[in-house]
Amino acid sequence: MTSPEAAGHRHICNNTNLWIHEVAALLNAVFGPQGYNVPTTVAPKPLLWVASLFDRRVKSVLPHVGNVHTYDNSRMKEILKVQPREIRDTVIEMAYGVIEAGFVKKTPKYRGPGGPGERQMYIDVKF
Repeated sequence: MTSPEAAGHRHICNNTNLWIHEVAALLNAVFGPQGYNVPTTVAPKPLLWVASLFDRRVKSVLPHVGNVHTYDNSRMKEILKVQPREIRDTVIEMAYGVIEAGFVKKTPKYRGPGGPGERQMYIDVKF
């Protein structure tokens, strides 16, 4: 952030987007075998609409369902010289961090970050 070209500008620090069901599938691929139950069911939009009649939190989310947002991170790469990390690595490391910090209880099958073959396991997850 000390680059003179960066001064006075906003920089989008984003690599890619994942739908919440893609995050769930990724977490399930890595943490399912470790004894965690990761919900992967996708609620149909009509069901969300009915739920929004009773829950204002669902009502506030409903207009955003299915919307795709794209961002241009070229300034981050060119001006700040930052190469973004793979989003899958970030999600998995965040999940391990939450477990290691004690926010989610460790299961008896939990093997901790960096287990054998772990990276290949979630690279192969198809959305």
